[in-house]
Amino acid sequence: FEEPVPAWKARSVAFALLQEAEVVGDETELSSFDRLFPNQDSLSGKGFGNLIALPFQGKASKAGHTLFLAPESGFTASCANQWKILAEVEEIAESVLDDLIEEWQLYRESSEVFKTWKVSKNWKFSDYPKSDFARIAERCAFIAHCRDDAKTLPEPDWYILLTIAARCENGEYLSHKLSEAYPEYTPQETDAKIYHALNSTGPYCCRTIKRISGKYCRACRYYGGVRSPIVLGRPNHTYLRPGQLGQTAAMSGPPCALTKEENELIRRYYAFYRSLDQGTRKPNTSEQKHFQGVCRGRWDARNIHERAYLKYRARE
Repeated sequence: FEEPVPAWKARSVAFALLQEAEVVGDETELSSFDRLFPNQDSLSGKGFGNLIALPFQGKASKAGHTLFLAPESGFTASCANQWKILAEVEEIAESVLDDLIEEWQLYRESSEVFKTWKVSKNWKFSDYPKSDFARIAERCAFIAHCRDDAKTLPEPDWYILLTIAARCENGEYLSHKLSEAYPEYTPQETDAKIYHALNSTGPYCCRTIKRISGKYCRACRYYGGVRSPIVLGRPNHTYLRPGQLGQTAAMSGPPCALTKEENELIRRYYAFYRSLDQGTRKPNTSEQKHFQGVCRGRWDARNIHERAYLKYRARE
């Protein structure tokens, strides 16, 4: 950055980018431990904490376990000169972060909430409709893995699980029950993780889960028809599968074929729909915000515009 910026701003934007960035191919299995330094928004007097995951640290650097990947290789090979990449990083102003935080509606974690891992119960719950976790686990092999392998679950998988479970019916209780099998489980740390999962991100997307634990997604009958496993737990939701026009790849709901009226809406408004879906247009009304939420798997379609676009997008 051009000048020092608050750690929470950089962390919020960076994790939002990590969740959506296409940095490896969909078929690549990737176990990651995502962390940004410093971990704290302000120093507590105990130092910066464990730096084992810091890029270019000690043994990891010598062994080639920490490196930049070359874009021209499709992010499959390392850059020849690692330090040159760092030297060429473009510095940006704090105002750039502020614009992104406002546009993406990111939240700050209150320092009063995170004191010594004690989390206030006055959480800002999101407005996602509650899902049935059992339904999700029946349909999503990754979520079933997180439930069944809780005793040995790696941290990245645990966090993804919480972004889903915390938004289900009885989410707080459920998240603790799913976490307590882990030998080092503590209610305080789990509370903090739940708070972060509810306030710093939405439910993780299927494409992100596939990049991190791709083996669970290879045979998924819903992949490409939903944006996030959270949707699988909602009753009477339409699951559209690409390339199956005229067929129903859903548990319920209408077929993928567009009606005459829906085709006309796509002809007239497709560019507008697409800009909201891809995030190139900032929603200005509650209807536009709901449309964008539907595109991202947060809510069910409730009007003909949303249904038409989802059905058309499933064909692309």
